[in-house]
Amino acid sequence: MFKRLLSVMVLSFALAGVASAQTLPAHYPDGGFDDIGRVDGIHVDKGTIVINDMSYTLSASLVVNSLSSAKDSILRVREGSLIGYKTIGGRTVTEIWLLPKNYKPRGRR
Repeated sequence: MFKRLLSVMVLSFALAGVASAQTLPAHYPDGGFDDIGRVDGIHVDKGTIVINDMSYTLSASLVVNSLSSAKDSILRVREGSLIGYKTIGGRTVTEIWLLPKNYKPRGRR
């Protein structure tokens, strides 16, 4: 009986941990992002960012959202950061959302 109760408790905590890991702040889009990737390099002075080996231009009106704040600083985006992002014209990044390291997109494998 004790083993069964312990197993149920462990499973409950594990599932709760997975559920909370996917909870994003209200200023993150409900429908997901245009794309998700890892930052390979960022060159604020040149107005460029490299995501998944693809170079993009940073919009002059770029908005960066972090888990703790909407409209955060571009300096929060670092090489190796996992981000969701929105583009216009496929080559200009207009908005970035910093994602937790354990983020798993819904509906993808």
